[in-house]
Amino acid sequence: FYNSLFENRKGLLELLEEEKSRFILLPSDFVFASHQGYQFMFFSLTNGNDPQVYFYTEGMEKPEIKWSKFSDFLIKSVEDYIK
Repeated sequence: FYNSLFENRKGLLELLEEEKSRFILLPSDFVFASHQGYQFMFFSLTNGNDPQVYFYTEGMEKPEIKWSKFSDFLIKSVEDYIK
């Protein structure tokens, strides 16, 4: 996970280019998670200390808001792990 953290952005940019997507990943978007190169999660570094988490999967027209706060994502991840 940690070794590939900074490769996630490159992977999403490549996917968007392959799909000829109209969605543009901004320089301020930090892609922190990916799954097999076709699903990605990111947040904007300009949206405060607890930003919304966006989800993009191959074929989507644009990303959707998956969590309203990054802290909600973290809490859910820990809860799922404990189960």
